[in-house]
Amino acid sequence: MYINQFGLADYIAISTNHPWRQIWQVGINLVNLSVDNIPERPDLRSILDLETRRDSIRTLVARGFSIFKDRETGVFLTLTRNLSTTIDLGWQITPFDVQIPIGLNIKLLHKELYNLVGNGIGVDLGTMLSFNLADATGYDWIGELTLGLSVSDVAGTLIYWNSGKYDKIHPAVISGVGYRHSFQVIPVDIIFLTQKKSTESEFDFGMECILKNLVAVRFGTNLGAMQGGLGLMLPFGTRPVSIDYSFTAHDLGNAHRIGGSITL
Repeated sequence: MYINQFGLADYIAISTNHPWRQIWQVGINLVNLSVDNIPERPDLRSILDLETRRDSIRTLVARGFSIFKDRETGVFLTLTRNLSTTIDLGWQITPFDVQIPIGLNIKLLHKELYNLVGNGIGVDLGTMLSFNLADATGYDWIGELTLGLSVSDVAGTLIYWNSGKYDKIHPAVISGVGYRHSFQVIPVDIIFLTQKKSTESEFDFGMECILKNLVAVRFGTNLGAMQGGLGLMLPFGTRPVSIDYSFTAHDLGNAHRIGGSITL
């Protein structure tokens, strides 16, 4: 996936995953955020005389500012497994199957800012509970319900800088609910999602409409900003290919995301 953020920053994500011992999925993910050509503006507050400060600014503007860059890179090792069980509530309710996927991230973080370099290691944990409401209630027209919970930076992630100092990323809990409904008359699936992060005040909402498993139209909000997108699932022989585009509206301008995936 590639994102150009307001024409100021570039974000790139590359990932791959593969089955392991038939019951696990192992993934490796690389993400990079870069901001180039950041002007280095000196602190002139110690110059109290206004005319001297004005002349210093004129000299700096005429000479040009030095520039530096910001680089933030993360490598994620992901391990997931899907557990399943059957729940029997008794009475007149038919036993139904429940899927419980679990996941673990081990992430290596590297940051470069001005003349500082920082490194850290963090751990994320997550799980979901997913089941078909039709099996649990006996009503065939009801779809699938999913409950999700994840904790990022479980033990608190420390970023150690070459200056001898460190920053701490505190744990954050993300909880969410998803509902998927498949229509029987027309080949359309609709997915509704909502989630809340403990460190943020807003709820995020999303909706996706999938037609014949070929075209997906998406709409939602993230931190109060409106988002929308379009996805295409293309059969390429026996190797499915998906191409996705989305945008986010923001006061600084629209952020565009372009992504794709292929199953080998």
